[in-house]
Amino acid sequence: MSHSRVLQWLQREYPKPKIDPEWVKACVEFLQEELALNPTTQITELNEHTRLQLLQSDLSDSMLRNTGFPSSIHKMKAGVIGTPASGGPILVQVTAIMEIGASAFTLKNVRQARLDKADMTGLTKDKGPEGEEENNQRPQIEEEDATAPPYPRSMLSLMISDGTYTVKAIEMKRLNELVLGETQLGCKILLSSVKIRGGIALLEPSNVQVIGYQNDDLHAEFDAQFLKSLQRRLGVRDDDLSEGRVPQQDDHSEERTNGMEDELVINTGNRNQSSHFGSNMPALAVRLSPTLAGQRVLPPSSTSTGRGDISDSFDDFEVDDEFLQQIDEAEEKL
Repeated sequence: MSHSRVLQWLQREYPKPKIDPEWVKACVEFLQEELALNPTTQITELNEHTRLQLLQSDLSDSMLRNTGFPSSIHKMKAGVIGTPASGGPILVQVTAIMEIGASAFTLKNVRQARLDKADMTGLTKDKGPEGEEENNQRPQIEEEDATAPPYPRSMLSLMISDGTYTVKAIEMKRLNELVLGETQLGCKILLSSVKIRGGIALLEPSNVQVIGYQNDDLHAEFDAQFLKSLQRRLGVRDDDLSEGRVPQQDDHSEERTNGMEDELVINTGNRNQSSHFGSNMPALAVRLSPTLAGQRVLPPSSTSTGRGDISDSFDDFEVDDEFLQQIDEAEEKL
């Protein structure tokens, strides 16, 4: 069967976690119907389209539970994951991103400056040209106005998930592909022989492949999540988190910030596979990925995210001498 061949190909590309066969079957059937792909003569195209759907999916929907990170990862004082001996590289997704080498006050000011810049850019675009000369200059002005001030870049902290567990990760050496304010939540990363110290994954270019892409449902929560983390780092209580301007935030998005600190949290949500790719799939509207210029079709999904109560908070997490000393001590015990 065509979906079995696609599954085998995908699993060779991404050994862990194990991809849900039911998800692949439904995805392949959907693509065959929507794109009229012949599984005999167009298996390469079918493989590639299914891979793109996987990289834009929420891994809690597309992966089998407990087949990625070891279940004891949050208790690891010193270890390595994603090795050939343990089953190969692990595909994960970014569920939160934070700059921990800069103060929360600085980050909050930059965030506000970016909001102000976006507002000014919108006003400029809404205002029509007043004459031919101004009209000729308008594209250049818009391009300059659209440039948002970058966040300071020192050391990133991430929350990464294999679809079952969510763990904290620290950028020990700069990963140029990851940029706060640009990297989308749901971005996929492949981990190979990554060190774990005190339940935290230590990332560097030699053990990380940033694949990219995004998941729209995850990224819709970015700004509200980011702002809450900043406010808490500034000592603001949850009751005081009352700022109303939250761009790119769906009114129905779940705010997954329950103060995880440094602990791993298991996804306890119910994964109802049929709700995402079940028998009622043809009746659902087709969603097109905005990142792919409408050229590749995304399978339909229900309103359930299947992520459960995962917290992606960076509350009170700063790089300090004590933290670095703990990493050094863990390294010496190996």
